[in-house]
Amino acid sequence: VQMPVMDGYQATQAIRKELKLDIPIVALTAGAFEQHKQAALDSGMNDFIAKPFDIDKSIEVIVKWVSSVSRVDELSIEDLELRLKNHSVPDRSELLQSPSENSETRQKTSSTASDKQSTISNDFDTDVFNLEQALTYWKTEDKLKKFLVRFKAEYLSVDEQLSQLEPAAAEQLAHKLKGASAVLGLQKISYQSKALMEAYTLVSHEGVEQLLVDLKATLNETWTIIDQYTQ
Repeated sequence: VQMPVMDGYQATQAIRKELKLDIPIVALTAGAFEQHKQAALDSGMNDFIAKPFDIDKSIEVIVKWVSSVSRVDELSIEDLELRLKNHSVPDRSELLQSPSENSETRQKTSSTASDKQSTISNDFDTDVFNLEQALTYWKTEDKLKKFLVRFKAEYLSVDEQLSQLEPAAAEQLAHKLKGASAVLGLQKISYQSKALMEAYTLVSHEGVEQLLVDLKATLNETWTIIDQYTQ
């Protein structure tokens, strides 16, 4: 929903009123309250997903609306895969299964993941890295490890980037960091990113400097944990 220049509500209204397109549109937003969902529906969207989102539930929503159209536009699927490339999504053949087939597949995957998860212990500080929570999203350690490594590579110097950006751009980056870290079980980074977002919205930007110092310390601690876990 939060986008530069034109937000998701405005984009949806333009798609409905100006382009006259009756295509499925699903809101993806950090706002999880009823008023956020209602605002999405009022703008013309079909459904609503709140972040940090549950992978299985998100797939159910996507399949629900993809299967509601008689023909799936190939470009739309490619765009979907691009936008969700950092998350666990089914391949195209699985996505186009019937809802019942897809549900059965997810149930088998979930059952396997639950059995495996019960044998895994979290040897790390759960305030920094909650392995159990992360596996509820990713299901397997192989996937989780792959995206933890990718997360570290992408956000290695994010504290420096934040310190150099204008407040509005820094808030957007903090918002991105908050969501990306949450689905990986990196709770401390997610909490601190949220605090930074709130500080950047203040006219005085009070507390930003100290929050960046705290974030840097947490990042260093997190990088060590990721290295230990993925080696």
